[in-house]
Amino acid sequence: MRKRVAWRPVSEEREAWAQGLAGRRLGGRYVLQRFIGMGGMGAVVQALHLGMGRTVAIKLLAPDLQRHKETLDRFHQEAVAAAKLSRTGVVEVLDFDTDPELGPYLVMEFLNGENLAARIARRGHLEPDEAVPIAMDLLRTLSVVHASGIVHRDR
Repeated sequence: MRKRVAWRPVSEEREAWAQGLAGRRLGGRYVLQRFIGMGGMGAVVQALHLGMGRTVAIKLLAPDLQRHKETLDRFHQEAVAAAKLSRTGVVEVLDFDTDPELGPYLVMEFLNGENLAARIARRGHLEPDEAVPIAMDLLRTLSVVHASGIVHRDR
């Protein structure tokens, strides 16, 4: 059985590291463009694949976690497990590698659009005819993800 790790707020050091990633090159193939968000293991940034001109999302493992073999193994397991999922509602994993300076990273398709929290904040609420299909799709997707052994634990 896995040990449960309680969610904790992002440290100022991690936040500063994540905000400073824009403009950096990664793996010789990507230019990090802008910070998207933080999670329990690191940061997600928008990036440009230099050879293909494609915008991607990249999850980088926080520097303070790169010293722990268990965390490195878990990050790699997340990449492998997510890459095996192929379903609408699950972001596609494109690559996994390690940069000599920035450490391990996971490359995913970039999804452009409004997230659910932003939509609710903008409109105040969702009408049932809009909320129910979203909730049903979310539950179907979570069922597939959980059946594959993946449990999201950031919050």
